[in-house]
Amino acid sequence: MFNFLDIFSCVQIKSLLKERLNGKTGGSSEKSEPSASVELNSHNFDELVLKSKELWVVEFFAPWCGHCKKLAPEWKKAANNLKGKVKLGHVNCDEEKSLMSRFSVQGFPTILVFGADKDSPSPYEGARTASAIESFALEQLETNIAPPEVVELSGQDIMEEKCGSAAICFLSFLPDILDSKAEGRNKYLQMLLSVAEKFKRSPYSFVWAAAGKQLDVEKHVGVGGYGYPAMVALNLKKGAYAPLKSAFELDHIVEFVKEAGLGGKGNLPMEGVPVIQTTQPWDGKDGEIIEEDEFSLDELMGEDTSSEDEL
Repeated sequence: MFNFLDIFSCVQIKSLLKERLNGKTGGSSEKSEPSASVELNSHNFDELVLKSKELWVVEFFAPWCGHCKKLAPEWKKAANNLKGKVKLGHVNCDEEKSLMSRFSVQGFPTILVFGADKDSPSPYEGARTASAIESFALEQLETNIAPPEVVELSGQDIMEEKCGSAAICFLSFLPDILDSKAEGRNKYLQMLLSVAEKFKRSPYSFVWAAAGKQLDVEKHVGVGGYGYPAMVALNLKKGAYAPLKSAFELDHIVEFVKEAGLGGKGNLPMEGVPVIQTTQPWDGKDGEIIEEDEFSLDELMGEDTSSEDEL
């Protein structure tokens, strides 16, 4: 025989679970804005969290847990206040046993911080209030940001790692080493590194290639007509790019990066996927001019040109 109270409790639990996943804190008359906390599961966790350059703070909860229910409105408030700065997510451990086991979750709620080293998350052990979570997350943002880098595009793996995972990949084409020498190239790289430092909190990557080393890439993004150095903003997921049309100087590049982050102007479709050549990374030295062996006209013609034809 069915017990009405058991049925009611079951329905109530399901309702609370639905509200929890939708970011609601309860109350039939409450008009609640959606939560910025991302629902994570075994299908999207690696892609969204582990492959991300951003700082993630993740709550592992159980819908029946009283402490989790108490945390819910504070977590939602923190997530909404941190939107655009720090990513917050939540995992329903009743449904995601594999993630619970993978990260050794033994109690609820458990809050883990996935910083620069995504393979070694650290536990959050502070107060379970929105203000405490926000303060902690912003502190972590300063300490967990990976140092900026400008990487040479020397193979397909670099393209996938740096440009495939970034929201925008800024690809620079620098002059041939014989034209700029090591001193000139290092000045360009130092300038690009200062730009990367300025935007280190943004999900961008900065990559470079020497002129003529990645010809198919140059062809796909229309580089060459403007000369070198040149830069394009790439969005591989959308298959689009935008060229830097102003001078390759610090102020112009900073403005270009800002504009690209806001959607950009003059975005163009990239036809197909460029072939990335595997090249030897630059050794940091000046280039060497390869001198060809001298040859005589006699050797070229294969005969004695000093003799004259006789009539």
